[in-house]
Amino acid sequence: MSSAVDYTDGYHWRMRTSRGAIKKPVSTSAKRHAKRVPRLEEPRLAAQVNSARVRSEIQTSTAQLLLQCARLWDERATAIVSAEAGQIVLRPAHTKLFPHIALEGGTRIGVLAQKLGVTKQAVSQLVDDLVQVGVLEVVADKEDGRAKCARLTPKGFAAISHGLGVLGGIESALVERVGATPLADLRRALTAILPALEAMANEPLKS
Repeated sequence: MSSAVDYTDGYHWRMRTSRGAIKKPVSTSAKRHAKRVPRLEEPRLAAQVNSARVRSEIQTSTAQLLLQCARLWDERATAIVSAEAGQIVLRPAHTKLFPHIALEGGTRIGVLAQKLGVTKQAVSQLVDDLVQVGVLEVVADKEDGRAKCARLTPKGFAAISHGLGVLGGIESALVERVGATPLADLRRALTAILPALEAMANEPLKS
């Protein structure tokens, strides 16, 4: 019995066989998703997008370049901190948490989960890891005692200060490799871009 997949119905695909069409049911959430995302026929999509095209798009994307540099910078700093301690102290998941913790009063666990795009359980595990090494503490939220906040301890502030020193050391090493001008230009550019991105983050998404 021969069969083929018909993609012309968007997300509601049919398996066609010699006996007819078998329609696969689609969940309500999938239907809503299908309304938001343009329908694409898979054979046509595969013909248009390949590794060469994606590689070219990556190489010409300023955002992708910035993300790659940030990732490598972060990985190098994390490796240095772990080498200094003689053991793995932080993982990339931990370092992604720190920028979202308010220096004054801390940040709710639920807010951290939203910022990182993960569940409260996942964030709670990361927070617990950092509580165990003494850099964070979990306290009741001042506005809502039922909510919990992750807050930096004195050791946590010292750890951040040390981490910034490690990042600065990597910057100095880069200056030796590429010169001071590219790093100074990058700082000026990011100083101008950051407020714009922060403003965009508070704007509603266009439907």
